[in-house]
Amino acid sequence: MRILRVLVARLRAAFAGESADAELREEMQTHLAMHIDENVRRGMTPEEARRQALIAAGGLTVAAEAARERRGLPWIETLATDVRYALRALRLNRAYSAAVIVTVALGIGANAAMFTIINAVVLRPLPYPNAGRLFSISLKDKRGDQGVVDDRTYLEWARSAKTMSVGAFGSASALFTIDGETESVTGSCRTVSYFAVMGIRAREGRVFTPEEDKPGGPPVVVLTEQFWRRRFAADPAIVGKPVTIDAKPTTVIGVMPAAYGKEHGAQFWEPCRLELPKPGVTFFYEVNGRLRDGATIEAARAELATLQKRVEQAQSETSMARMKAEPLTPVIMPLHDRIVGDTQRPLLFLFGAVGVLLLITCANLANLALARAARREREFVVRLALGASRWRLARLVLIESLVLSVLGAAAGLALSTVAVSYFVRLSPKSVGNVEGVGVDARVLGFTLLAAVLTGLLFGLVPARGAGRSDLIAALANGSPRTAGTRRQRWVRRVLVVGQLATALMLITGAGIVARTFWRVTAIEVGFRPDNLLIASITLPRAKYTSPMAAVFFDEVGAHLSRVPGIERVALTDAPPVGSIAMSMSSTDSSGKSTPRIDVVDVAPGYLETIGARLTSGRFIDASDRAGGPPAAVITETVAHRLFPDGKVIGRVLPVHHLTVVGVIRDIRQRELEAAPGLTVYLPAAQVDGGLGRRATFVARTSQDPLSLQAAVRRAVRAIDPSVPAPVVTSMEKRLADTVAPRRFTFVLLAVFAALAGSLAVVGLYGVLAYLVADRTREIGIRIALGADIARVRRMIILQGMALVGLGTAIGSAGSVIAADTLKALVYEVNVHDVRVLIAGSTLLALAAYVACYIPARRASRVDPILALRTE
Repeated sequence: MRILRVLVARLRAAFAGESADAELREEMQTHLAMHIDENVRRGMTPEEARRQALIAAGGLTVAAEAARERRGLPWIETLATDVRYALRALRLNRAYSAAVIVTVALGIGANAAMFTIINAVVLRPLPYPNAGRLFSISLKDKRGDQGVVDDRTYLEWARSAKTMSVGAFGSASALFTIDGETESVTGSCRTVSYFAVMGIRAREGRVFTPEEDKPGGPPVVVLTEQFWRRRFAADPAIVGKPVTIDAKPTTVIGVMPAAYGKEHGAQFWEPCRLELPKPGVTFFYEVNGRLRDGATIEAARAELATLQKRVEQAQSETSMARMKAEPLTPVIMPLHDRIVGDTQRPLLFLFGAVGVLLLITCANLANLALARAARREREFVVRLALGASRWRLARLVLIESLVLSVLGAAAGLALSTVAVSYFVRLSPKSVGNVEGVGVDARVLGFTLLAAVLTGLLFGLVPARGAGRSDLIAALANGSPRTAGTRRQRWVRRVLVVGQLATALMLITGAGIVARTFWRVTAIEVGFRPDNLLIASITLPRAKYTSPMAAVFFDEVGAHLSRVPGIERVALTDAPPVGSIAMSMSSTDSSGKSTPRIDVVDVAPGYLETIGARLTSGRFIDASDRAGGPPAAVITETVAHRLFPDGKVIGRVLPVHHLTVVGVIRDIRQRELEAAPGLTVYLPAAQVDGGLGRRATFVARTSQDPLSLQAAVRRAVRAIDPSVPAPVVTSMEKRLADTVAPRRFTFVLLAVFAALAGSLAVVGLYGVLAYLVADRTREIGIRIALGADIARVRRMIILQGMALVGLGTAIGSAGSVIAADTLKALVYEVNVHDVRVLIAGSTLLALAAYVACYIPARRASRVDPILALRTE
């Protein structure tokens, strides 16, 4: 308590200001008067008594300073004084202050914006209790992690696992009818154990009970908070009320908080109602698990592997044994890693890029600070001559740098909020958790730390120089130097070379990523994506059977074919790039499993509509009707894989005994960047149930497909107003969404590289400009003695380009060494592409040449008379 009272008293005294000083002076005058009176009583004259009292006190000023240090916190007072002086000095040098603040704002603003995104996506903890014990569980084979678990394996784990409790979830969709309007809504199914595993509760109402999660249980649904607010205006009375889902009354039993369950873009949750499936039927789910108390991850991995083998052994006793399925192994990873997924690596790479940008910013600022310190050399030596310590001068320069850095960081934080909003709009759907992105305590702490480190980094070199000023030499010099000492000039050149080298590394990296982006956008998709409209429709299960659905789709197709702007229209169950309805395989007579083949059901004219390229045979047409010979059109990859002899047309596929009637060029059906898989196109009329209740219209248009959205919706409404509005987009937009992650990385890295290059070039310009200013007298004498103006200009340019050449050489070596870090971000691009390095070096050299030419041109125009008169 005594220490606390002393500290409070010292703080009060430190900030008391003039009032405390007045009290101190009054107290010391009282003590002095008492001492004088005592000396007078001893027989001294008044003058001698005063002199002896002052000698005993050691001088009033010295005594006052000692008392002030004892009663307060002198370092705080000194710091406050230095900060006030720094603010006054910077206010008098507005151009320098503005340049530093803007530079810091750009460097720290970019870092703060990128850290805000990473904080929201990567660093933000999961909103579940004891999230460190939550894991994502899946199965892997020799091809890699499948990301899902089959229903048989999950049920065995849920029943028998002792080290982990598990819960499953999967994607779903349903038709919600609200106020007479039907809407197709994406949802998810959850097992009842999922809620206990995740440790979550409903925001309103409750979650499923074990009885509701059993086959045949009562129809219930849990809404997500976003859907509850959007369609039910956040009505708390919705719990317990029925809603119409797939034309069936379903009771709403709860509303989940917004932070939970964003997988698959789910807007509602329904029970999974898992049961042992029939032989030959398999469903797949994503599985999360919570490690039980006392269990280890190694024990859980061993136990789940044992249970998985038990499932495989049970299957081997059925007819499935002939399929010779390859063994599967459990994969257990932290849930956070599964959710963050593939977004973590590019985000961290971009954060590293802005970190390099901050280093370039510090180098640029150090150059500015060194130039300012050189101009202030006479000020520093005068201060030294008047008694200031070298440490005090160095501290003053550091405080100025820190003040500017903090001011720039504040501007950068404001700039980062604008940049973050742009990043969020640009970010693809794969970058999750960006909805609530914003500035929090962690972002503020990072920004403050970056500001302090930046201020120290760019203020340290000039601070050391200020503390080492040569008093005698500086006073003997008749005029102030503008470019500093030889050591300072050497340091500034080194900083410029470092800026150019690191900028070239960023530019080269951006070039590699740019080539990847252009390579992905130029992938041959196997069809014509231009002017291709896509409209997906889901029909109510309770109202439409498969035959009725076929009639409905025929009527809509006929209506659409009459819409102006639509040239032709056709149906499929899976449009290309990013979708597949079904895949299948079978076994031959020897028990060997055939390759798994993706199957797409299409109506006559579909392949022609999308612009597929026929290589032999024919497309599917109206002759491929129900009851006719089973027909199939296959891709070239299927033909080469199954019929290597080249004789394809008329051959029978080992799957469902389909006769090949045509071969087309490979179409990117599943993923844009994956190699074309094995895909077969079947006539929908020959498939049991046809296209079912879900189908997608593709239409070739003569105008912008998105301009026909309203016409497509009117066509559906004209046939049946109760059918939900179709989801309409264009194939070009679908492809753009597919390459969005590549575009996100490319755009951000290109922006950071452009900033880095600009800062490096500006730094080079600053060095040469100060060099010209420092050598004004020398250049004037050269010109007066008859030196060629072009030669003077060439001399300055060569000095600058020598720095550029050295920086380019170092940057090229660094680019080659660091190229391997880009391998995870490229697609079919050589990370050591020399052409990109040469292009980046050339671009940087051209910009640097302009930065060299401007001060060189200024040097060649120096008036020798004015230069000598100035000296």
